Amino acid sequence: MSLLDRVSRFIDDVLLLPEAIRDRLEAAEDALEGGDHGLAAELFGEVLRERDTLTRAAVGLAQAKEALGDLEGAAEALSHARAIEPDDADLALFDARVALGRGDSGRAARAARDAAGRLSGDSTRFVEACLLRARAERQRGRPDRAARELKKALSIRRDDAPLRAELVEVLADARRVIPARAAATGLAPGALDNAQATRLGLALEKIGAQDLAAPWLARAAESGSDAALLALARGALSEGRIEDAEASARRAVARGAGGAALALLGDVLLHEGRPGEAAEAFSAASSAAGGDVVLLRRAVRVTPTDSIEALTTHADALDRLAPGDAASRGARAFVALAAGDLVAVRSLVAGDLSESRLVLARVRLALLEERAPDALEILSGFGAEAAAPEVGRVDEDLISSLRRDALRALWLGADGEVDLAAAIDGVEAFARRHDLAEASLAAGRLRDELDRPLLLAVLGEFNAGKSTFINAFVGADVAPTGIVPTTATLNVLRGGAERRVRVVRADGTTREGDYGELHQLLEAAEGDRVDHVEIVLPSETLERVWILDTPGTNAIDKEHERLAVEAARRADAALWIFSASQAGKETEGRMLSAMRSSGRAVVAVLNKVDRLRPGQLEEVQASLQAELGEIGAALPVSAKGALVARLAGDDEAYEASGYPALLAALDERIFARSRELKRGACAGRLVAIVDAALETESTHLSVFDQRLGRLAAAEGEFAGREVALEGAVDEAITHLSTDLDAAFVQAAEEVLAFVRPRRSRFARHGADPEDRAFLAAALEARLGRAADGLAARLMPRVRALLAEGAELIGVERSELQRRVRAAVMEPLSLYVGYQRGVLHGGALRRFFENVLPSVELEVEKLAQALRTVRVDPVAELRSALEDSLRELLATFDEERSQNAIEARAALESTASTVFGPLRALRAVLAEAVPVPVVVGPPIA
Repeated sequence: MSLLDRVSRFIDDVLLLPEAIRDRLEAAEDALEGGDHGLAAELFGEVLRERDTLTRAAVGLAQAKEALGDLEGAAEALSHARAIEPDDADLALFDARVALGRGDSGRAARAARDAAGRLSGDSTRFVEACLLRARAERQRGRPDRAARELKKALSIRRDDAPLRAELVEVLADARRVIPARAAATGLAPGALDNAQATRLGLALEKIGAQDLAAPWLARAAESGSDAALLALARGALSEGRIEDAEASARRAVARGAGGAALALLGDVLLHEGRPGEAAEAFSAASSAAGGDVVLLRRAVRVTPTDSIEALTTHADALDRLAPGDAASRGARAFVALAAGDLVAVRSLVAGDLSESRLVLARVRLALLEERAPDALEILSGFGAEAAAPEVGRVDEDLISSLRRDALRALWLGADGEVDLAAAIDGVEAFARRHDLAEASLAAGRLRDELDRPLLLAVLGEFNAGKSTFINAFVGADVAPTGIVPTTATLNVLRGGAERRVRVVRADGTTREGDYGELHQLLEAAEGDRVDHVEIVLPSETLERVWILDTPGTNAIDKEHERLAVEAARRADAALWIFSASQAGKETEGRMLSAMRSSGRAVVAVLNKVDRLRPGQLEEVQASLQAELGEIGAALPVSAKGALVARLAGDDEAYEASGYPALLAALDERIFARSRELKRGACAGRLVAIVDAALETESTHLSVFDQRLGRLAAAEGEFAGREVALEGAVDEAITHLSTDLDAAFVQAAEEVLAFVRPRRSRFARHGADPEDRAFLAAALEARLGRAADGLAARLMPRVRALLAEGAELIGVERSELQRRVRAAVMEPLSLYVGYQRGVLHGGALRRFFENVLPSVELEVEKLAQALRTVRVDPVAELRSALEDSLRELLATFDEERSQNAIEARAALESTASTVFGPLRALRAVLAEAVPVPVVVGPPIA
């Protein structure tokens, strides 16, 4: 409305207002001021009916209607008033307030925007307009726009704590975690009232900022806020402070906080490992909420499966609300299992098995029906995380127990003996399926070993006569120093059709040759690590048992000692050879003690007894007995005498050597028990394989732990970056403004070069069309270069600020560069496009036609005139850039959060579906190995 129109309206509505109308208008205003809003509304209405252009009356009617609670009437009156005075900022503010109160957020936002546009010089009312628009935009579900308006208000009232708290609420609505934390940091506890403190604490809790939320929530809880008390309990629960969580939850229940408090108490009790009590809490919460199906379903799911009465009660309640619910069927399946009603169980578990307890009931049914393979197939890949979270926590032991029962049923025969071949195959298949390469390889080798003859290690100290003993045992000259090389090796004597030798390297590769080629084969393998040497001999004895010959212990060469220990680890049973003249050394005692603890069969042999004086044998045996313990007395023998007698065919001398008695003892204590000893040793090795795989759990899980650690570090990186990004944008905008100013100065200089100055006072400056086009093109190019300069300055800064956090969440440099470029260039391109639109949309034409003709021809004057066509980068670009970069930051943080969720899920899945079953395997295998056995890898 022009000044002339305003003057005319003032004359009509004030100076020339009839006396009667003026009297009613004044009476209406007195009634409004006196609080008689009904009378005021009636009088203002009468005035408007007679003079509908009277703004005072329309505004008064709106005020009266608002006071009466008639917001519809107030809005109608304000529409009338604003039609009369469309440029009145106060009316726009009033309209925004009323529209916001009646829930018309669209009208409120438009009115507040109109008011803000007319109040740039009035900071107080401008802040009010921004605040009204922010609340309207929040009401419309547009928290990002609301945040932008609140920031405008805070740029004027920087120390307004309630305003900053409201910004935190809006940012929390938008899930803008980083800016919300930044806005909340530094707020003084006394700066907000209790209601504001409650809202702020809840907003911070919503985005997981428990550290910032806690003091506000504590204050609000003390002032009586149940919502704050519940938030404190949730925060304590998430941080693992279970006792604090339970105390807060119970306090909320005592205050009468209703279903929400009872449900939270249920969560706490569940984390404490008290599922029965948790179920009762969820059931009570459902009742308090008027029959909440979700809560009642939770009660059914967390009730322990052996609590039959509670299962029935909760399932009955759930069926009343949701007949046939899957959770109820799962509960009833376990009730039927407890009653032995397998017909009912089959009916309940038929069809959809989306409920985990229906799956577990089907597993139990398969076991009862002696279908162990089916049970294992159902359980394959089923871990605690496969269930609803609370069910997995309650049923973790049940899942492990079912696995053990399935494995036991699959592997244990009626006599309780483990089917060891099936167990080894099962471990090998499981390890292969879950990429446990070492366990898979070791189980494969063990499976081969199970079908081989017993491996009997011949051990003893250096020079105890082991080689002579072996030759006597086999009946051939196979182990003298001249044939077995001086290089330290493990030597396996095994039966075969013809004499052959095979060198087995540590990597599993082999070289074979004739018996006389052993030296050459070892030389060829020089530089490679030799695992053992196999000597194949035609021998009836070696068809029954393989002999593992070793270097002597307590030798000068420490490698001999290591190989002897390794042989003891690999053997199924052992002979310990004492030299009669040196028996009972301390070093022998240590080795024997280790072998006794292994639980394997050991036979002690006292060799070289032919060198003892008469009566000395009894003394030596008596002194050894304390050392041998449960191994039994050492059997006396002369290996050399036996070998000579055997080769000479001297039966009497052979009998006198003690060898026949030794063989009889070996038959009784070793050979007759060869299957038992072989199975025990292989079972022990299988346990060792599983134990070794279980020992890798921390290594496997550490990958996820490290990932979670990096993601936690990334959160800290991102949390501190918003302020720095805003600083980078401010600096870039400052440079851009400087570059734009320079561009307009250059443009002014060019105008001076081509303008045609006026010749007289009444003439006008002019420019040719070609010059106008040239200036437009040149100005556009310079503005483009200025924008390019901003991008060149800003993007490296942004990349540097985000690089470490991006790397921690796995974003590669090229991808970071692409995202940063997109975040900067999108708002910058819009700004450049807007600037071009202004130039070509008539701004330059108006400069040439309206400004240039009369402006003074000075560079600064022309530059100042040209700047009217410039789009202000502070007003039009800075906020857009900041929002775009905040969005980029939020995207990275969302990725971090999602990656953390996935990493934790993968960790839990690995622990449950890989190492949980391994522990079940270990428990079943332990039944076959009652005594711990320390064993090494098998002979390949």
